[in-house]
Amino acid sequence: MTPDECLAILKDTTKPLADRIRAAVRLKLIYVERKDKPNLPREDFLNILNYMPRNSLVDWDDRKTWTGPHGTTGEDKVFMTSYDVTFGRLTHEYFIKGFFFDKNDLKGVVIQSFRRIIKSRKELKLVRR
Repeated sequence: MTPDECLAILKDTTKPLADRIRAAVRLKLIYVERKDKPNLPREDFLNILNYMPRNSLVDWDDRKTWTGPHGTTGEDKVFMTSYDVTFGRLTHEYFIKGFFFDKNDLKGVVIQSFRRIIKSRKELKLVRR
């Protein structure tokens, strides 16, 4: 995919979020590294992103922080989504939160949070045959 094709997908708000994030990552990805609430490694994000379904549900919320890279130039809303990925018999749920930048001339994406959601043991059921 050429940079111009990526830009066209990124700027098209009718496209699924998964397509827009994939296009933005090809252009410019800012991956926030935090010690207080650690994200999974950047390499994991790039690998798991390929499994994100195009029809995943997305919540949009007002941004609460304006610091960091592209903090003042990013869009006013953050996207949040979670989705399941199955590896063999194991299913893991992943959560992504971030925003696109620059506000009126989109060029990339900032991923603020990428985590695996751990479910309690009470929710897990063992099935035997």
